Amino acid sequence: MFVAILGQRADIKVRSARASGENLFTVLRSEYQWRKVRNKHISIESCCQMCDTTKELEVHYIVPWHLAPELRYDFKNLVTLCRACHFGFGHWRNWHGHNPEILVLCKFAQLQRSRLKLGDKDEENYDDEPISAYSIMPTT
Repeated sequence: MFVAILGQRADIKVRSARASGENLFTVLRSEYQWRKVRNKHISIESCCQMCDTTKELEVHYIVPWHLAPELRYDFKNLVTLCRACHFGFGHWRNWHGHNPEILVLCKFAQLQRSRLKLGDKDEENYDDEPISAYSIMPTT
């Protein structure tokens, strides 16, 4: 029933809440509120801020909400990323990790894209080769 209304993610949360004895109403209200904020955010920021794609978009918390619950629904704490960039750059390829510098990395990627769009017109202003954001990703 909950899958039809709020999606599979909500159904998983409901099952988890029932198993742990959490208040079901609180869980559903939180999921509904998150869906509203998420959808509004994606309507404003409608492409991945790293790679510019519009497919498989997800909303990433800059500061994870378990570390700062007061920022959970704050638009300034959200950034749109595609699924691949969310995992690779938002979490450094580890869902338990987070990247506190994700906005800097997004701005860097946007700058690189704009440089590439300039093409040869401003070649004399750039002596270095374009840098991939993956090249600055920490290795584990």
